[in-house]
Amino acid sequence: MGKIVGKKYSYFMSVMYTIYTKTEDNPFETEATYEIAMPSPYKYNTKEEAMSDKCLHFRFTLSDDEKDVQIIIFKKDEYNPDKESLGEYLDARGEIIKVYTFEQFKKAGGYIRLLDPELDENICNIEDWHFLETDKTFNDIFKNKSKEYLESIENESYFIQ
Repeated sequence: MGKIVGKKYSYFMSVMYTIYTKTEDNPFETEATYEIAMPSPYKYNTKEEAMSDKCLHFRFTLSDDEKDVQIIIFKKDEYNPDKESLGEYLDARGEIIKVYTFEQFKKAGGYIRLLDPELDENICNIEDWHFLETDKTFNDIFKNKSKEYLESIENESYFIQ
């Protein structure tokens, strides 16, 4: 995981992203599941201050030259996860705070881990030790993106580190 320099705490946005493969027996066969964790661009002195970034979210899209997948961090004003519908939640409108290439994402302390493909598919509680290090990049994971499409993230969580 990335090292935080300077101030102590950062709000991390974390998602699980699954790639599916269509097979003869199953149109949604799991190829791989990744945890992608992205720190807020801001650092804070306390955990309470870091929670002020709970209005930040991220999505994936192609760069302007359409060669590389990048991550966009945006701020949703008046975000309330308890009151928003799924459609409102998936809506990626808001003020763009930062755009990262994969290299910038890694330098900022972001990371990608692969969920161990040998795990029992009926596992209920996923623990840290269920993940494997991976060298996959955004381009490896998000293949065949179009410039007009923001990859939606349906299960976003957070942690303070």
